[in-house]
Amino acid sequence: MAAPAAHLALPHLLAQCGTQPERWNALLKALDYGTTDEKITFGELLDSIQASSPAPAGTA
Repeated sequence: MAAPAAHLALPHLLAQCGTQPERWNALLKALDYGTTDEKITFGELLDSIQASSPAPAGTA
């Protein structure tokens, strides 16, 4: 994610992660590109955060 877009993304990331440690861990993993420098889109980042937390009770 480009630095100028970071100020736009931050409120969304904070809202997505909230107080759920699983989501914060997923965010850290998604942002750690490692040695491959593989870039991901903001949508992929949000998807990885949402996929990391358990589904709310009562959903199938």
